[in-house]
Amino acid sequence: MRSLAISSIISTQLACEGGIIGVESLPHLGLSVVASSSTVIFISNSQIIREVKWSEMDREKDGDKVVVFGVIEGRIVCIYSSGMISCVDCDSGQVEQSMLPLEGEIVAGAINPVTSVIALIVSNGTSITMAILDPNTQFFHAFLEGVDVKTREAGLDELVTVGWGSEKSQFQGKAGKAERGKKTESGIERRSATRGCRLVWREDGEVFLVNYYDSEEEKRECAIWNVEGQLISRILSEYHLEEWSAFKPMGNMIGVASEGRVIMAERNGEMRNGVIRVDEVIKGGRIKEGAWNCDASILVLQVEKSEDTLTHYLTLWTCANLDWTCKLVVPFEGSIPAWRWNPERWNELMVVSPSNELFTLNFALPFHTSNGVVATMGTCSLRLTNLNRVILPPPLAETFETIAPPSALFLSSSHLLAITLHRFIYHYSISVSSSTPLSTSLLFSFPVSIPTNAIISSISLINDEYAVGFTHHSTHYIAFFDCKGLLLRREVVHSAVISTKKEKDDSLSLLLADRSIHNELNHVEGPSNNSILAFHQFSESGMGVYTLDYSSQLFHNGTILSNDVSSFTYSDPFIAWIDNSFNLHVTDTLTSEKAEVRRVEKGARLVCVAPPKVILQMPRGNLETIHSRFFVIRSVRSLLGLGEVKNALIHMRKHGISFSLLKEFSHFFSSSIDWLCGMEDGNLLSLVITELISIPECTAYCDMLVSSILSLPSVHILRFFPCILTALLLSKPWKAETAFRWMVDHLPKNTSRSSTLRHWLQVCSSFMNSSQIFKSSLSTYDLPFVVEVVEALSIDPNEYMHILRELNELDDLFYRAYKMDVLREDFGCALDNLCRSSPPRFGEIVEVIKSKSLYAIALRIYGDLNEKDPLFNTIGRLALEYFSKEGKWKEAAIIGRSIGEYEEEMKLREKMTDVEGWVTAIELSGIEEDERTRRMNEWKHVLVKGGKWNAAAALINHMKCGWEERMEVREMAKDWKGMLCDAKYDRNNNAEKRGREILKRRSDDMEREIQAEIGEIERLSNRLNVVREKKREMIARMENGDIGLEDLERCDAFSESSLASSRSHSSRSSRASSVSRRTKKIEKKKGSLKEGGEWEDAAILIVCHAHWKTCRELFSESVYLLPSLVSFRLFSSLSSLSTCLDRLECTLISHSSLIWPSKLESYHLTGPLSHIYEGGCMSSEGRMPSFITIDHEMNPPPPLNEKEKEWRINL
Repeated sequence: MRSLAISSIISTQLACEGGIIGVESLPHLGLSVVASSSTVIFISNSQIIREVKWSEMDREKDGDKVVVFGVIEGRIVCIYSSGMISCVDCDSGQVEQSMLPLEGEIVAGAINPVTSVIALIVSNGTSITMAILDPNTQFFHAFLEGVDVKTREAGLDELVTVGWGSEKSQFQGKAGKAERGKKTESGIERRSATRGCRLVWREDGEVFLVNYYDSEEEKRECAIWNVEGQLISRILSEYHLEEWSAFKPMGNMIGVASEGRVIMAERNGEMRNGVIRVDEVIKGGRIKEGAWNCDASILVLQVEKSEDTLTHYLTLWTCANLDWTCKLVVPFEGSIPAWRWNPERWNELMVVSPSNELFTLNFALPFHTSNGVVATMGTCSLRLTNLNRVILPPPLAETFETIAPPSALFLSSSHLLAITLHRFIYHYSISVSSSTPLSTSLLFSFPVSIPTNAIISSISLINDEYAVGFTHHSTHYIAFFDCKGLLLRREVVHSAVISTKKEKDDSLSLLLADRSIHNELNHVEGPSNNSILAFHQFSESGMGVYTLDYSSQLFHNGTILSNDVSSFTYSDPFIAWIDNSFNLHVTDTLTSEKAEVRRVEKGARLVCVAPPKVILQMPRGNLETIHSRFFVIRSVRSLLGLGEVKNALIHMRKHGISFSLLKEFSHFFSSSIDWLCGMEDGNLLSLVITELISIPECTAYCDMLVSSILSLPSVHILRFFPCILTALLLSKPWKAETAFRWMVDHLPKNTSRSSTLRHWLQVCSSFMNSSQIFKSSLSTYDLPFVVEVVEALSIDPNEYMHILRELNELDDLFYRAYKMDVLREDFGCALDNLCRSSPPRFGEIVEVIKSKSLYAIALRIYGDLNEKDPLFNTIGRLALEYFSKEGKWKEAAIIGRSIGEYEEEMKLREKMTDVEGWVTAIELSGIEEDERTRRMNEWKHVLVKGGKWNAAAALINHMKCGWEERMEVREMAKDWKGMLCDAKYDRNNNAEKRGREILKRRSDDMEREIQAEIGEIERLSNRLNVVREKKREMIARMENGDIGLEDLERCDAFSESSLASSRSHSSRSSRASSVSRRTKKIEKKKGSLKEGGEWEDAAILIVCHAHWKTCRELFSESVYLLPSLVSFRLFSSLSSLSTCLDRLECTLISHSSLIWPSKLESYHLTGPLSHIYEGGCMSSEGRMPSFITIDHEMNPPPPLNEKEKEWRINL
């Protein structure tokens, strides 16, 4: 699925004498080494820092070829076929040379990557032997030599076949015998094959492979040996083997060239599935060299092809799901002198070109994606898949386009570009649809003039121009071509061009290999570190690019987003990445909204984001899709916003999104119900109702949805009727009775109703027992339906048969309904139906009312009858008697008046002290005047004796009595307004004189009360301030560390609290009882105003509340007292009392903010400090409190309202 792209190109021009013999990397020194036959060149940061001459003559010209070249413990070592060894110390540059005492010509050799032991193959013309040298000894002493490579002995791990044996030993018949006599083509050596020898070590340094040509057998052999010179196994092959062979660093696999292909074998020689078809990429080419990188993710094969000119190709291969594909081809005109992978960096390849340029290439394995379409390079093909429509794991794809091996690839939402190794550009248009397979069409195909030895780094489409980035002769270019291949312009840049983009302001942005961003109009800051680029994607919503380097840092331009990223992808406006702990992060770049972090499988990599899907490639190569709630909820909101409720509900059910999201679009449940007609899945709607009804705040939406369904035509109601039943069943309380009634009212009497009933009863049985279901069905009053329910319940029919038989014998439908209601224990409906039955059953009605206390319902039913109707009077008297016994005197009095029982009403009014109602009742009763006066006087004496002065004052308004008595009652009731009225009707002015005396006395008493209240409030306020200051000092001492929490209980002021606390802890009683006792003690202490008490501040606040209540009563009385003083011309008393009231009001206002401050400090909390700290209100360590308890006495009283301020008279 991943492509292969060049992420960095660093070039250095070399001026070497003689031919290049090798290139090496010294990561620990940060150096690259290039050696020619006469000179060793040391390079750092693309600059030559030192040259060491290690030979005066070009030995290769004399036929002395280089067999081994490498680095051993800080020394550059070169071994020639003659046995000459040349060494150069990397630090000092000292050169050493010596000759190996070996007989014969050295034809192959290699350095052990772990122990630095050197294995050599020596040929003396007739035999091939092996020698192993120890580089740590003087003159590279050979501790093993003379081992015959052509030995026919069995290896230690030689493959042994059992059973049928090998193919050659099996019986094949006459035809098979004749076929074996023929010489197969695989035994004939290819013209391009060489007869050289190859030796290569495995990565762990335990064994090595020898690939040699056996002239006696006229074929090649591959054998595996260990470091002791013991044969391990041979590779068995029916194919013709070629010279190149190598170990795969991981997986214990061996790759061997064979007839233009690479075949795979195990250590024991058994061939494995998996063939690399190099001949399909470079036809007629020969595999000359090859090597895996350090993590075995990329295989580089150097292919040589000779036609008119000699051309070498570096082909780069990757494997996924046993599918070997050529991802990239880098051609060179001429012979490649040397190349090598960096042994510590998997993505760095060093290549010396035919023109003696050292290229350091860094590769990346990106996913070429755009809007959910992924493109990747196959072997001579382009593979495209629309992941929005179908998920196909590699090597499968939706569309294949046959093409020569590409050197660079570009993908946009509607275009695909590829430039091949032959310098041809192919331009395809892409057609994407969610319902049809992806399709492509070739728009243009044309050659471009780019040098053969140039390395192409990128290709892009910019406003109908084709931008190609390449590097040639250590210079980096970007060239622009038209659709005919004509060069429009070419520019030189300071680093290789990795990608280009046309910005919204028509400026051109270039992403260069050094991770800088070059824009022709604007300055865009790039990352500041020097790490190699691993992956990039341009931002579509703004200027700049997202880049990921190999140090796991993700940048947007020069801003770091995360320093722990393994892979990322960008799809406007979302960016997603997986960190090195394999957690998935998704962020909206426009709103900065972040999705919930999600765990993914270890080794997973992001392919693309195609909302609502996030597509990952697993370590096994398969693709997996995550439907992130972050995207799904957005998609659902979008669908609901467009009115596509059906699709939104399907998405919500598929991805487990709560249907409570629908409450944001409540109009779909009320006004807009057209979407219901298009719903086909009634079960889905039932799920919606089931979830909504379980959420308290969404129950109303469920009711609206049911109402909307009932407003549809009957055809749709029948389809969604199970949804209605579901809503009724799940409602709290259950509405089973309503469900049965709707079945009878809306469903036709056919098999459809029977099947619906049976299905619903199965569901109901999980919530209700059979008795409850039977009683609920009786609410329909439809006896055949009740019988149908009993049959569908699958219970013993005899259990209800006698009941149904009795109901069936009743001809009167209302009386039958009455009996059904009695069975349901719905006696209200039972009484209603019984009253409608014919003939009337008065005795049974009265009995039902009395036994079930249905007086209110009976009055509602018979309220329209004439008051003289005997049935109405009987029911009224029963209700009067019932409410009187229940203590509901008001209701009983109303009923007594309605049935004319005025005597009973008067008794009830007397109990309620309802003077006005009592007076009205005695007037309606028609009692004579004398008797009425007598009764009023009797009740007046009762009220006065009971101290009910207000009621007595109201009663004397309706009766005749002397002014002395009136004045006495008015004074005790403080009815100053009534006293004024009584004084006006006294012609002798005696009442007025008495009134003046009473008002004068009350005014003086009120002044003294006000003065006392003011003094007490000031005293309490001052004492409260003293208590709080003392508590403030204690808290300050604790904060300064002078005392600790344990010292509080030793203080005299809190000794009583300490003793109570110790007693409660030592008690063996339950925690609940000890808390209860402690609470009672605290409440008792709050009632004590003893100075120095531990709860003194709380007691003061409680007393202050009482004083505030008294003051409010004084203000309320003054509203009527002051106008009366004016009416009686007591202006001096008015002035004096008004002054006192003003002072009282000011006192309340000023002291209220002191006693109950709006800003609470720690010392404002009531109770001892030990109680406050233990209760969690304060922290002794200086931390924030976990909670604060505000006792009721700490709540301030409400301020004076406008009515209480109406006492003020400005005269």
